[in-house]
Amino acid sequence: MNKCKITDELVANVIRYVKSGYSYAESNTKTRQWVDKWQPEIRKDGLWYEGKPLITEEQVPVFIEAAIKKGMPMSRDGAYKWLNKNAWGFKKKTVYDYLRRVEAFQLMKKHPYKNNRKNLEQKREGTAQVLLRHSLGGKTAVGIDLTFVPRQTDNFPREAWTNYKYFYVAVVQANNFTFCYGMKSKSAVASRTCLKKLIKDFKERYNLRISSVIFDDGPEFKAEHLAYMKEQGIKPILVSKVWWVERRNSMLMREIAFLREGLGYKFEHAFTNALAKINGSYCRKIKKLPSEVTGTELQQGIRHYNNKLKRNPKQKKQPKFKVGKDRVRHLLKSAMDVNTVLWKSYNAFRDRKTHIWSKTVYPITEKKKKGRLNQYLVNGKWYWPYQLQLVTGEVIKLQADKPKPKPKAKPVPRKKDPQGEINVENVRRGRRVRKQTVFYGR
Repeated sequence: MNKCKITDELVANVIRYVKSGYSYAESNTKTRQWVDKWQPEIRKDGLWYEGKPLITEEQVPVFIEAAIKKGMPMSRDGAYKWLNKNAWGFKKKTVYDYLRRVEAFQLMKKHPYKNNRKNLEQKREGTAQVLLRHSLGGKTAVGIDLTFVPRQTDNFPREAWTNYKYFYVAVVQANNFTFCYGMKSKSAVASRTCLKKLIKDFKERYNLRISSVIFDDGPEFKAEHLAYMKEQGIKPILVSKVWWVERRNSMLMREIAFLREGLGYKFEHAFTNALAKINGSYCRKIKKLPSEVTGTELQQGIRHYNNKLKRNPKQKKQPKFKVGKDRVRHLLKSAMDVNTVLWKSYNAFRDRKTHIWSKTVYPITEKKKKGRLNQYLVNGKWYWPYQLQLVTGEVIKLQADKPKPKPKAKPVPRKKDPQGEINVENVRRGRRVRKQTVFYGR
């Protein structure tokens, strides 16, 4: 169905043809062939096929905009899978072209590729899967890590996201499903509280027990946290760096920042939908969504794909831009400093000191050859190609929906008793006091 070109004209012709009782006079050959092949269903809100609505090419931008503000992932494949799960009529290219035009998406893009892609540490991808062996972590192994939540400081006076200072992030090793809990202090006692919630939620979701917990050498994972882990029969595994959890940390925080800072939603909405986004993102390791994996599949073992990784991959070519035609954003001076390696891309909206890309889109005015690469003149300065981000089409600026006003509560009429008396019950400071009798007309 997604290979069909669904337009408003096609949908109108199909509805008219079906409602006319399949009359030849009310149709053409193309419409009749399409209906005979797909056998769509007519409902009040349009055409449906296999329990999902058909979205026309003219409706696609509106549908994607509404999906971005909810639980749709922001990757090309993840967004495409999410949209196809809910409706028909989307193409990968159309979805990705729309995402690349969203201003908040452009401003949060990570620093571009500069150095080579040579893998100096691992011979192949997925080496961490060895922890799923029964002798080590087991099939229900979970990795944990803390991530810092942006807060209000003297240098960054913008309002903090929430009262929590840290997030306790737990990732199921086999399928990348993520759990997240807020922490107000970086202590072992607070971590133990989050661990209790994790054990309970994992049991409710998969009906299984956690076999092992993998963590780094942080003090917040020792003392009471470690003691409770052993008390529950969970095997602790200490590693130097839980890198697959840090990857999900980055995804989660960037999604929260996109909704909270980029679009202007409240933190509760941003957190809930950001967590749904990353758990609903297509995972090429298991070739499905993490949220689709059941407890039975987890217990039996999940097949993993894309495990091969070249030690010396093909060198990535730098982009080439056209003078006078292409428009770009350029890296800001602070983002090109050598000390910005530890900067987080989810801070890109919070303060001018942490902005990565120029807010204004500039045309390329000149080009020159320098060494093996070209340099481009943008906004009066020369930039390398890896310091520029191509912007195609009109930039889309999205904002949070205005909150709906709450309906006013209707006043409750006071009832008089037959003798003209009313019993008034006062409530002060949450405690009931004795009834008082008020007399009227005396």
